[in-house]
Amino acid sequence: MNLRPLALSLFTFCLSQALLADYTYVDATLNNTTLEGQALTQAPPANYATASNSTDDLWSLRTVAGFEGIGTFFESDTGNSAGDSEDTDDLITSVTFPTAGTYRIVAIFDKGNNRDIAARIGSSPTQDDIFDASNYLSVDQTSAPAIVFDASYTNGRGDNAGAADLGTVTTTTDNEVVQIHINGYASTEANDSERTRYDGIGYELVVPVFPPGSTHRDVFIIAGQSNADGRGLSSELIGSLASYASQQPGVIIHYSNPAYGDTSDPLYQNWSLVRPGFSIAPGSSGALPRGTFGVEIGAATVLSQYYPNPAFIKVSRGGTSLALSEQDWHPPFPDPSDVGPLYTELISSVQQALQEITDAGDTYTLHAMFWHQGESDGNRESKYAETLKNFISSVRKDLGYPNLRFVIGELSPTKPASFREIQWQLSRDVRNASFTPSLNYTTYDGTHFDAASMISFGQRLGALLRGQERILGFEEPAFSVGNLDRQFDFSADAGLDVVASAASGEYPGGQAVGNPTLASPLAGEVERIHPLSAARSMVAEFLPSQSDSTLLVAGWAGDTNTNETFNTSETGIGMGLNSDSSFFLRTGANLHLSTGFSYQPGHWYRLTTSWTEPDQNGLRQIELRVRDLTTGTDLNSGSPLVSINIAVSSPALWNGLGLIVDRGLLDSIGVEERGYSGWMENRFPTLEGGPGADDDGDGIANSYEYALGLDPTQMDPPTSMPSPILVNDTLTLSFPNYRRAEDVLVKVFSSTDLVTWNPIEGEFLTNTIDFTTPLNGEPRKFLRFSLSVDD
Repeated sequence: MNLRPLALSLFTFCLSQALLADYTYVDATLNNTTLEGQALTQAPPANYATASNSTDDLWSLRTVAGFEGIGTFFESDTGNSAGDSEDTDDLITSVTFPTAGTYRIVAIFDKGNNRDIAARIGSSPTQDDIFDASNYLSVDQTSAPAIVFDASYTNGRGDNAGAADLGTVTTTTDNEVVQIHINGYASTEANDSERTRYDGIGYELVVPVFPPGSTHRDVFIIAGQSNADGRGLSSELIGSLASYASQQPGVIIHYSNPAYGDTSDPLYQNWSLVRPGFSIAPGSSGALPRGTFGVEIGAATVLSQYYPNPAFIKVSRGGTSLALSEQDWHPPFPDPSDVGPLYTELISSVQQALQEITDAGDTYTLHAMFWHQGESDGNRESKYAETLKNFISSVRKDLGYPNLRFVIGELSPTKPASFREIQWQLSRDVRNASFTPSLNYTTYDGTHFDAASMISFGQRLGALLRGQERILGFEEPAFSVGNLDRQFDFSADAGLDVVASAASGEYPGGQAVGNPTLASPLAGEVERIHPLSAARSMVAEFLPSQSDSTLLVAGWAGDTNTNETFNTSETGIGMGLNSDSSFFLRTGANLHLSTGFSYQPGHWYRLTTSWTEPDQNGLRQIELRVRDLTTGTDLNSGSPLVSINIAVSSPALWNGLGLIVDRGLLDSIGVEERGYSGWMENRFPTLEGGPGADDDGDGIANSYEYALGLDPTQMDPPTSMPSPILVNDTLTLSFPNYRRAEDVLVKVFSSTDLVTWNPIEGEFLTNTIDFTTPLNGEPRKFLRFSLSVDD
């Protein structure tokens, strides 16, 4: 009986980058619009010269004549002077809003000469509600905030169309109906004819209401002064930047700016959909959104490719200082009496925003804080570094995230190099801090990034924050052949100028950490937050310099003793080398040693710890595997050195990765994502072929090697493939779950003639599974299988 692997089906899913249109158009018709109980009058053909009898006090439904475009509109003639105007009843258009939330509503009307409209949500308008050419919002983006319609707006009114901003309405249920009242009040000015031409309603969802308990949010904080608030001009989001002018799907923002006094604005301090306009210059006025934007726009487009529901908490104000005691952002440490009001605002706003997520029944992971500030402290270099260190420490303490990743954004290249060097060096001196450079960016006034640079800065920040960047930031290496200075988000990817940490073996180059001549160079340090919720393993490579070198790399479960440092008893899952030359696996305060395997100084090792989902008893199976990269061999023939079943907390709740090193070089620490891509990127970064290729030429595709726990760079014998066993007239085909590859779907088929194949069943490799089929008296029977990887 022959067993033959057939073609693999590989499915890859990615998030769409299509942008949502801002306003949905609802055409006012006889079907959705009434006249308070009175019949609506159909107008004569399009060439009819006048709107309607100027004394009939009625509206007319007209075909277009003088109002650019196609379709119909409602018209009321107010007469030739204030004395003979019509007294019309309200038109009432009923609009159904698809989901619960807060909507901004506009009424579309002819804004040409002698044209106006009176409109109000939910009740009859008064003459105080009249909109004319002096207070319309244009649909052609000639004023801010621009009104941009989706494809349903087909009437093509062009430059004559105006959008009367009626404010907002909040619905509490899906498909809720709201009535908008329209009236054709005449002008109060003598000898002035004001005819009303009303076309329809536009609405935009600005504050969505999410179903309780339906969403996990990946949260990022943005804070600082004007470039954190954003001064990129929304009017410049045209041409190649036009796609950034609309809402970002699935991305939300909670915005606070103490320069803004209108706390009743529905977009202020409320979770809202991200779009340009969450930016308020000191002294400016008007409702949100404004005509400027910040880094969240560019960052959203990158982060949404990795996280399904990114969320930004933005607290910012232009023209503010960090280093002045008792002012602005000054931290409460070391003297609480020196705290500034913006620092207090930052903490309370973040706590409020996170609480609102929890109150909605949703969950969140707070990943990092981006800080862009310093223009107002340019003459305070001597105290800025110390104050910013205290600020970072205070934020972490007051938010309850002692290892919160902190990203420092570089001031524009027009600012003094000495100050920008302070920012850079601080990102190296503070644990778990990173640096986002402003290299090659331009400003429009010497300080504020222009629109293109602001978009790029946001994308650069998004790339730094995205979960795919799984490599730890490294301190300056002891042995280097290249300059690592200001290479933000270090990685071992090809093309970067990295450090040579070994001269031979499978992995001859990469970044080195630690100094063999110094004791415990990284002891107590906690590096980099990692999104572990989708991870199934951790990977680290280490070169012990002496026989008593030590290493611990662990998922950091929490700072239970609140000392802001990594502690071995706080470990979720950890792995490493002991001073007795052995490998070990750690869970919490428990140390589980391997037996019979030891490391050799001068050999590079790849340690991989993997874990499963908890079983019905809450236990996870945790395994440690080790590969000697110098000799190219797997210890214990590839089987786990340690395998235990133990209850540990969910990696989704961990704060990040921690490490302790004593004498040795550490390289390429990362968290391997669940699935084929994570396996390939972390374990076999030099693999040239795709999932269907056979890099090692052993007849087994790379994706099959992944599913079966094989090595795609080394030829495997035919016995590596699953083989059927005949016992008591029953064929059994077993698939051991070598890698806990829960994304692999196995399908087995049987045949008696190699022509007709009947499916037995299909299962995911969550455990070792057996496929069985009886012979049923058949003289021969064949089995074949296929593997699909849902990556």
